[in-house]
Amino acid sequence: MSARYDYTWGFSEGLAFAYLDGKCGFIDRTGGAVIPFNFDECSSFVEGLAPVRIGKRWGYIDNSGKFEIRPQFEDAVSFSEGMAAVEREEKWGYLDSQYHRFAIEPKFAMTKVLPYISFSEGKACVQQGSRWGFIDQTGKFVIPPKFIRWSTFHYGLAKVCERPDHCGYIDEKGVYVWLDQR
Repeated sequence: MSARYDYTWGFSEGLAFAYLDGKCGFIDRTGGAVIPFNFDECSSFVEGLAPVRIGKRWGYIDNSGKFEIRPQFEDAVSFSEGMAAVEREEKWGYLDSQYHRFAIEPKFAMTKVLPYISFSEGKACVQQGSRWGFIDQTGKFVIPPKFIRWSTFHYGLAKVCERPDHCGYIDEKGVYVWLDQR
């Protein structure tokens, strides 16, 4: 592939987003443009949809470039486990990929820390006040907000810190399985 784009990203679902002259579009594995460079910002396709920004609003397109969810959000991330975090009126909620509507209404005032607000192993970490906790796909806290740092769940564990000197790994119930005793 010749270097005809200003910037490219890795392939996902057969397409990669690329920038050309300050606009974003999508290319195939041959380097050919398959979705025109009409967007101000793009992210990768996941679960058949990609978040894209036009002006100040984000929406989601399918792999033909057609908007499946019109641009209406202040910010948006890729889908994960059928849910995508979106920001509306400075609050974050989660869209359902099947019905393209809110599964969890925007109610979390989060500082943006991507990709950690995405669902992983059935849980997403969200902010309440100055602390972070984990919700399920109904928006119910399954691990209370008590952390200042965290990671998403992988293989049943998430790294968390309640204080700078109190970090470790918790299981899916929020029980420490390993605590850093420095």
